[in-house]
Amino acid sequence: MPEAYPLSLPARFDGFPGRIRVTCGPAFDALRGCPYSFGSRVTCSRTPLCGVAQGDYLPGSALPRQEMIFSDTGADDDFSLKISFTGYGAFHLAAPTDARYSLSVVKGVRIEAFGLDRTFEITDLWETGIVAETDLSLPPPLPGMVWVDEEARASTYAVTWYGGVGTAGYAALSGVLQLGGAAHLRLGRTS
Repeated sequence: MPEAYPLSLPARFDGFPGRIRVTCGPAFDALRGCPYSFGSRVTCSRTPLCGVAQGDYLPGSALPRQEMIFSDTGADDDFSLKISFTGYGAFHLAAPTDARYSLSVVKGVRIEAFGLDRTFEITDLWETGIVAETDLSLPPPLPGMVWVDEEARASTYAVTWYGGVGTAGYAALSGVLQLGGAAHLRLGRTS
């Protein structure tokens, strides 16, 4: 179960296609009224709620549900087959004496069809370089650090908090992303 935001963050579902094609498994033979059976190949399209956060990202509040949702009709509520991909990461101390935070990355898929509702999840555990004394419930308090808006869409990222010095009307940022390596960003003219 995810912790409160920002200790938990949604997965970024980069590169998901507009449609997926699935082959139904043996469980479909037991579904009365379902137009699909074992071996049926079904093309599912993104639904309107696909990739959209179902709530606001407010520090201290529950992490909003955000899934990549595909259905045979392209609708969220009227479908014969719906497949939802889920994921989030949660920072935590695995033991009270730990010197650094750990990160649990949970990935899953849910299949819904005519009374069938099955979820499959896997959790990866990672050690981070974030020291245990770090307060992850607040935007970074030090000058020169960036807080990234997790709601940014279409492979873009929006900086929602920045403390630092820009020279001659420009701001340049560089640093190391905790799990992504070196990062460099130059912002256009500031006002």
